[in-house]
Parts: sequence; C-alpha cells; structure tokens
Amino acid sequence: MNAPSSPPLRRVGQVTPDDLQRQLKIDQAMRLSILLGVPITCTILMALFDLSHDPLGFGIMIMAGTWMVLNFISARAWQQVSNMAELFAIDPELAEARIATVLKAKPLARQVRLLTWHRLATLRHQQQNHHQTIAVCHSVLSESPRNVEAVSQHLLLMLTEAQLACGDASGAWMSLTELSRRSLSLTHTLQKLTLQTRYLLMVGYDEIALADLHNKVQLAELMPPLQCGAMHVLLYVAASRRGQTTQADWLDERARLLLNEEQHQQILESLSIQTVTPGELM
Repeated sequence: MNAPSSPPLRRVGQVTPDDLQRQLKIDQAMRLSILLGVPITCTILMALFDLSHDPLGFGIMIMAGTWMVLNFISARAWQQVSNMAELFAIDPELAEARIATVLKAKPLARQVRLLTWHRLATLRHQQQNHHQTIAVCHSVLSESPRNVEAVSQHLLLMLTEAQLACGDASGAWMSLTELSRRSLSLTHTLQKLTLQTRYLLMVGYDEIALADLHNKVQLAELMPPLQCGAMHVLLYVAASRRGQTTQADWLDERARLLLNEEQHQQILESLSIQTVTPGELM
C-alpha cells in the first residue's frame, strides 16, 4: 500500500499594503478585548454568585494571568520567526509555511507582527518575487520609524533592489535617498554602493558611476567574491559605454577572476533593463 501523502505546506498568498494595517488593528482590538473582557466577566460572575470574598482582587489576578497568556502567544511566535536565515537557505517552502502559520495567529504583539512581515519580505526577496517584495517592504516601512528601526535598513536595501529589477528608477532613487540619510553598517554600505551603481547605469549616468573608481574598487574588495565580481562587471559596463577601453578591459579581467562564465553572463543579462533617460525621472 502507498504511504499516505503528507498535507501540503501552508503558503502565504499575495499581500497588499492594506493587509498589514488590517492585521495590526485586529491584533490591537483582540488584545484589548481579551485583556479587559475576560477579567471583567470573571469579576462580575464572582460577585453575582458570591464565589469569592474579594472579587476585585480575583479579577486583577485573572487580568495578570490573561496578560501572561497573551505574551506567551507572542513569545512563541517570536521564537518561530526570529532565527530563520538558515531555514531560508535550506528549505524555503518550510520557511514560508512557518511564516504563514505565525501570520494566522492572533492576537500578536505589534513588534512580532512586524518582524514576521520582515521575514516575509526577506523570503520574497530571496525568491526574486520583486513585486511582492516591494509590496511587503512598503507596508512595513510605512509604520512608525521607531517600530521598524532594527530592520529598516535591510528593508530599504531589499526594496531598492526589487525596484531596480522592475525598472522603477524613480522608486529606486527615493529608496537610495532614504538610505543616504541613515548611518549604515559597513555591510549595508557596500550593498548600497552596488545598488547605487546599478541605478546610475540604469539612468545613464555612467560617468558618475566611474567617479572615484579606485576607491570603489577598494570597497568592492571588501565584498564576498560573487558580489565583488558583480561590482566589477557593473563598472566594466560603465567604462565600456564611456569608451574607456583600457579601464573596461582591466575591470572585466578582474571580474572574470571572481566569476565563472555563467555568473558573468547572468549579471550582464540582469543589466539588460531598458535604460531610463534622466528626463523621464522628472
């Protein structure tokens, strides 16, 4: 006999910017209703049926217990989504199922809900689902800055990359501008440099992309090999389009030391989005 097939893993459907706000409002309403409703109901019942000599004290005790239960629900959800980097790499489908399960849970604390949406943005970015990455990132970034401060830089970087992949030069420019206002870590600074160079190539500002070339190459050498190679390809394209053959050959040679032919070609193909003229950004 064939073994019974396991049920399909949960998936997160298409989301819209309104979904996060709706979930946060439901969480808030449910938490308030439960936190106040359960103790008040219990206190009234205790008083009506004379089941306690101190109904008010009993009600306060019930409220404390209810608060602990609500926090336990959020803490369990936090534990499920807090460390998912390895799961994203090993089993993205299981990661999505876990995110879907947590998103269904109610009520969640605001920070837990926002963290779960950040994890969803990370997953969609890894899956190269650019439109959903943009939708999820915009949703979380629309929250108060103090609520998303810990993940805002990462969200902006993912948002910028998705916007560039979709050919949205105006959106990418606004995201890069916002990143420029932040005090970035070295890792995020290097990621921003690559995205900024991609943007400059998209809008035809090859000369600006090549400005301070020596310093940019030195920064690229701090990146992991694949990202370093990609940065050299970007600069190679800019130099080629400017007719700087010597510089282009040198950059291409360095890129090929870090990339195989397939990787080199994939990066070139990713730059095949139609160039936007500066006038179109106005």
